[in-house]
Amino acid sequence: MPKRVQAAQSFVRKHRVARCGRSRLALMLSEHLPKGVDLYIVGHTNLEFEFVSAFKLSVDARVHVMIHDTIPLDYPEVQRPQTVTDFNRQLRVVSEEADRVIAVSKVTNDSLTPHLQRHGRVPPIIVAHPGIDPVMPRYAEIPPDLDLSRPYFVTVGTIEPRKYHSLLLEVWESLDTEERPLLLICGNRGWLNQTVFEALDRGVPDVIEVPDLSDSALAAVVHGSKGMLFPSIAEGFGMPPIEAAALGTPVVCADLPVYRETLGDRIVYLDPQDNYSWRETVNELKTNEDGERVAYVSLPKWDDHFAAVLGVATASLES
Repeated sequence: MPKRVQAAQSFVRKHRVARCGRSRLALMLSEHLPKGVDLYIVGHTNLEFEFVSAFKLSVDARVHVMIHDTIPLDYPEVQRPQTVTDFNRQLRVVSEEADRVIAVSKVTNDSLTPHLQRHGRVPPIIVAHPGIDPVMPRYAEIPPDLDLSRPYFVTVGTIEPRKYHSLLLEVWESLDTEERPLLLICGNRGWLNQTVFEALDRGVPDVIEVPDLSDSALAAVVHGSKGMLFPSIAEGFGMPPIEAAALGTPVVCADLPVYRETLGDRIVYLDPQDNYSWRETVNELKTNEDGERVAYVSLPKWDDHFAAVLGVATASLES
């Protein structure tokens, strides 16, 4: 494991209250927790019947589960088969055991409901956009071997099929070779995207993979770009375009409902099947003068997120 993970696990072990195997979890919880606690599950770890039922049976816990998206079931063709199976099983746990579901967007709420109905029960659902912490762009943290003296565009995210990097590679190969800007692909390689990986390994002119940037370096790269390009065909919330807009960087996205929800009409929407429109938009944006960048959206705040989450919880307790 990375050193920082080892250090974190050592810290947790040192300060733990108790430890047990799964078979003794209910007993351990009853010894250390009062009745009627709230259990918040914000990731897929431990979203299992054995774990959740131990909380409910031992301390009469109210279980709140955050769901980010339903992409594994909506787009199974771009997922590993085991991911689809696991997520479907986890939604069954949510349907049967959750007292409340926290959806990160209205889009997630709308897509989640029919999947839960299929499992037999739809718990109460609230929508609470997650907060996004601002990151200060630090140009000094950009790797020194990354020459950004030419105009460039950026796309951010794991290189996996639904992010649709293949569109951008096709667009870049079609641009005028004399005036073609750079495209920085900021993200690690994912899964089921062998055609794109092979193209990147062969080399696409003026396309550069830039994985593992620090948050501040990534913010600087986005801030200094001619625009962020985000042709992803499915998102539950989608933070990179929001972060780019908050830096004042032009954003071009596929026309997804979630971006209409979070960004309204303040960005450029294009059909991810329309290569011509993406190419012409890149050609237009690359000639824009580099002036002072002014944020045209505000980052969603964690205070608002927790006001929605805890406010509803408090109201239900009072009633």
